[in-house]
Amino acid sequence: MFWHKQKKQTILDMISARSEDLPAGPSKYVLVACLPKSGSTWLSKMLAAQLNYGYGTLRSSPGQVEQDFYEPELIDHYGSGYVIHQHLKAASHNLELVEKYKVRPLVLTRNIYDIIISFHDHLHRESYQYWFMIFPDQNYFQLDKEAQLDMVIDFLTPWVVNFVVTWERNKNTDKQLWLTYESLVADPEKVYREIHDFLGSGIPDHKLHESLATSSGRDDMRFNRGVVGRGQHDLSEAQMERIRTFTRYFPNIDFSSIGL
Repeated sequence: MFWHKQKKQTILDMISARSEDLPAGPSKYVLVACLPKSGSTWLSKMLAAQLNYGYGTLRSSPGQVEQDFYEPELIDHYGSGYVIHQHLKAASHNLELVEKYKVRPLVLTRNIYDIIISFHDHLHRESYQYWFMIFPDQNYFQLDKEAQLDMVIDFLTPWVVNFVVTWERNKNTDKQLWLTYESLVADPEKVYREIHDFLGSGIPDHKLHESLATSSGRDDMRFNRGVVGRGQHDLSEAQMERIRTFTRYFPNIDFSSIGL
């Protein structure tokens, strides 16, 4: 046990020493902290292209683990210009690193009923199933659709609710920009203008318009324009009520950002 404590302290000391040698100037970090199925891949990649920044996640490992910040990655990319795309909750550790490395958060949400339907469709459409919020196996695909939706509701909804709770409790409109999938679908140019105004990046209107016009033919952008409001049509009243019950533990939290 003592050896493990020594090793951990050595690693922490190394990180601290490296972070003290960061270059002067802005971090050029933009974080897209997002709910699943919220158009986040398209928003993040498009923003990275508009800013001429790098793009990716800065977490410890891919796969079935929470997408918390990994500090050595924040050190390595500091000052290079980077759009961070992560399903990241506003846990105390992440907020400390946001402050320490001057990260500008964009908090992206979507109506939870539509998220549930879109997530269900995603599991059937994509071969990659290694989400960290829910671990479907082959038994999942043997269930009927109602049972599949029930499983997605029971496992995904708590994570979505906790995401909203953590960010709402640490909401600061001077330091964060909150966005919705619905506004992104309705008027993407307006949303990107809001983002650039928030970042102070000064992108000309013609360049912004041109980048959006040319993105529609790029498969890597992965923006599937879902039907807004589909969840209320496809979910039963009992299923929607079960989703709403998860919010009862947080009576002082505003869940309007996810349509509740």
